[in-house]
Amino acid sequence: MRLISFNPMKDWFDGSYDPFFGSRFRSRAALESDIAVRMDLIENDNEYRIVAEIPGIDREDIALKVENGVLTISGERKHSSDDDKSLIWSERFHGRFSRSFRLEESIDAGKISAEYKNGILEVRLPLKEETKPRQIEIKVN
Repeated sequence: MRLISFNPMKDWFDGSYDPFFGSRFRSRAALESDIAVRMDLIENDNEYRIVAEIPGIDREDIALKVENGVLTISGERKHSSDDDKSLIWSERFHGRFSRSFRLEESIDAGKISAEYKNGILEVRLPLKEETKPRQIEIKVN
């Protein structure tokens, strides 16, 4: 079982529909958003875990939402204000970001939890009891 990354616009205009649209409809902001948050997906017998690197963002600027079977992690990396200096070059992403994942039926959405510490967001997606692997005892007559 696996989570499926879900981005309605990206999935529609990903180049498989038409090569022309694939490159034209992705704005610079969309490209930056894709690279703004790097994530790992980890699976074990009891749960999935999403581990996301989101350094330099306050906890209050991150949102986690489950709606219609889609988990969305979003937030905003605010630009530091150096009013007395002129920015010469910037490679750091600033602005809003969002990543969405379509959840499988095996995930217990009511028990999803998250923890944010030192720039790492860890989201735990527990499996429903009936979908967890279990050992079946073999009886001898």
